[in-house]
Amino acid sequence: MILVTKPTAVPVTLRRTGQAADNRNRQDYDADPQAYIRNTKEFTIKPSIYNYSTIKKTLKTAQHSKCCFCEKEQKDEYGAVEHYRPKAGFQLLDKSEDLRKPGYYWLGYAWRNLYFVCGPCNTIKGNLFPLVGEATRARSHHDDEAQEDPYLLDPVGPKDPRDHIVFDSEFVRGVSDYGRRTISICGLDRDGLNEKRKKLISDIDFYVVVLATKADNSAAVVQRALAFLTECRNPRAEFSAAAADYLALFPRAILDQIGS
Repeated sequence: MILVTKPTAVPVTLRRTGQAADNRNRQDYDADPQAYIRNTKEFTIKPSIYNYSTIKKTLKTAQHSKCCFCEKEQKDEYGAVEHYRPKAGFQLLDKSEDLRKPGYYWLGYAWRNLYFVCGPCNTIKGNLFPLVGEATRARSHHDDEAQEDPYLLDPVGPKDPRDHIVFDSEFVRGVSDYGRRTISICGLDRDGLNEKRKKLISDIDFYVVVLATKADNSAAVVQRALAFLTECRNPRAEFSAAAADYLALFPRAILDQIGS
């Protein structure tokens, strides 16, 4: 997981249709708050608005076609626009709990609450959204969600995921409660990701050997090795955080050749 730089310009669909829909939900809540607290009424938040093609394209481009949580490339996979703070209701510990409602209905179409996410991360995350202090939770649009301290790391910060989640070869490890909980909430240690990161580590090993024995290799092969080892740490690359942590373990003589 790495920091995401989201465009500041809000897509037109959210600025117009989405904002109007969020305002209607706020008005509906104020007209009868107890009905929503008691779950006798529910909010309607339409995927056709927040998952609109231009919104998805904008997020996908900003995230280099990668899931905001696991960094798995999504160029040839569907993915989805989903909510950081859950729109319908939330759970604290696991998905067997009853959904606590209402959710963050006033952020149903809020640009700051939307990300491009892969299917598995989205499914595993579900509505889990535990906080460090439950008393700070915003329960309506009259509260300030900025006062919350979520365990789930927000892809845009302010906490840098690289300070909380590290990699030992292909294996992900949390170095704080935020990191450990984020790994658990999104399933960042699932087998499929481990296998893909293992392949990346194997490729890195191969090209490091090429550099270590470059006298025995052609200039073209050495150039491919330099290009791969430079690019694999770039935020555009799939699993760039794992690549950066693994490469940092190599001797200075190798790192100097790839500009580290």
